[in-house]
Amino acid sequence: MRQTDMMDLPFPVPTADSAGFWINTATGRLAIQQCKDCQAYQFPPLETCRLCNGTLQWTPISGRGRVYTFIVQEHVISPVFASHCPYAIALVAPDEAPHVRIPGRVEGDPAHVKIGDRVQALITASGDGERCFPVFDHEENAKDSHQPILDDKI
Repeated sequence: MRQTDMMDLPFPVPTADSAGFWINTATGRLAIQQCKDCQAYQFPPLETCRLCNGTLQWTPISGRGRVYTFIVQEHVISPVFASHCPYAIALVAPDEAPHVRIPGRVEGDPAHVKIGDRVQALITASGDGERCFPVFDHEENAKDSHQPILDDKI
């Protein structure tokens, strides 16, 4: 896990449905819900499976995937984001569940982000170490400069 200067940024308040996501993130894993009955993956988190109304579990995934779409945030939406603009925010389709879209910031120059790019999730800890959240980086950068979130045992 790596540290970041983003401790001044707002952090989502976990809900009963999203708590499993944040618990897994705090332990260095990216996880999404999977139905125990039909095995379908889903995100964002819900109370029951959106396909069969079955019981859900949190399943760790590799964090590897493709940029499905993205935007570049160039305008400061709040003073706490001023030093971070511009940045890319992508919807990533994970390899394990290509129909799912996970939102996240993409590291690096937003001019280099393109639809279809291969990315790897990285779990980032705030500067104070109190909060962890996923960000994405291009696979070649993630391999060279960061520790991937999970080993290949999953």
